[in-house]
Amino acid sequence: MTKIQSILKGSGGELLNGFLEIILDAKVIQTTTTPDTIFFPTPQTISITNGVLDIDLIPSTNVTYNFRLYQTEEIDINYWFADGTKYDGSVHSELFTETTGEIVTAYFTGGVHSATQVRVWKTSVFRQSDLINFKALVPDTERIINFSDLMPSGLTLDTLDTSVLRLADVIVSNPVYQTALKPHVVIAANTAMPNTALGNNQVSFWIDGDILRIKLKTSNGTIKQGGISIA
Repeated sequence: MTKIQSILKGSGGELLNGFLEIILDAKVIQTTTTPDTIFFPTPQTISITNGVLDIDLIPSTNVTYNFRLYQTEEIDINYWFADGTKYDGSVHSELFTETTGEIVTAYFTGGVHSATQVRVWKTSVFRQSDLINFKALVPDTERIINFSDLMPSGLTLDTLDTSVLRLADVIVSNPVYQTALKPHVVIAANTAMPNTALGNNQVSFWIDGDILRIKLKTSNGTIKQGGISIA
C-alpha cells in the first residue's frame, strides 16, 4: 500500500472539513497474494476532519484513480423539541445517557444547566463545494506521498495524466527523453571543434599532444574548457 498525506486549508488558513471520493478507472489485479487479489472500480469515500488527509491506496502503475475533493461547511443550525416544534432560544450541551446506555452529547434549552431545562435536537444545513477533480497514478513506494504530488502539473497531454510523479516516470522510462536531456559528445582526433559548431549541451573531446582536452557548451551557451594529462 502507498500512504498519501496532506494538510488541507482554505484561503484564510482555516482547516478544511469535507471528504475525498476515490475510484479506480478499471480493475487492478494484484498477483503478489495467494490467491490473487482483484480491486474493482467501486467508489470509496474518505472523511476529512480538521484538514487531515491520511489514506492508504494500492499502487496503480497502469490504471488511474479518479480523485474528487469536496469541502463541507455548516452554514445553518436549528434546534427542535421532541414534538417537532422549532426552538429559537439559547442552548447548551451536556453528556447524556440514552435509554440504551449509550453516552452521547445532547442539547438542552438555556445557556447553562438548570432544573427547568428541556432536551432539544439539533439539525444542521451544510454547503458542499467541489474543490478539485483529477486523475492520477499512485506510485509503488514506501515513502509518504504528498497529495499535491498527484495533482495535475498544469501541462496537458491527450492520453496520460500529467502529475509531477507521472511526468518524472515518463522521462526516466523513455530513452528518447533521456538522450535529449544528456549532453551530446563530439570526438575529434587532433583539433577542437569551433565554438560556433557546438550545440548547447554538447561536449567536444580532442587530443593535444599528451593532453586530453574537453570543451563544453552549456545550456545557456557558455563555453567551458579543461584538460587531463595522459602522459
